[in-house]
Amino acid sequence: MRKYFLLILYLTAPLFVFCQANDDNKMLTANDYKIHGYSNGIRLDSIPVEYVSFLLPNSLSLSDISNYVFDFGQQLERKKIKNLLLADKEGRQLNFRSIATLLNFLDFNGWELKQVVVQPASYFNYVYLFKKK
Repeated sequence: MRKYFLLILYLTAPLFVFCQANDDNKMLTANDYKIHGYSNGIRLDSIPVEYVSFLLPNSLSLSDISNYVFDFGQQLERKKIKNLLLADKEGRQLNFRSIATLLNFLDFNGWELKQVVVQPASYFNYVYLFKKK
């Protein structure tokens, strides 16, 4: 199972290199993380799975987390990278000022951090695994 997961990450990593912040995005800080998030049009506390993962690349900036993948097994359609990002109610991509803001945001949205996996030889070096509360 782990081999298949890593193979999928390896094969799809080039698709996400260009997921950068723009004017249609919203930066969350420590003071404004208490909003309901959405992924693929589904509110995060309503996603019908027990586990999700948040993947961060090697080029992690601790002051602007905008290049990431949020994975709950959603359908990936060609050229719809937006389906792998988090958004607010208006559909704007959510970016995070820090890892702490990300963790607080997902906690507010009903997810508990279970494990952090570091994969030095992968495009996504940091995998945060969350379980539904």
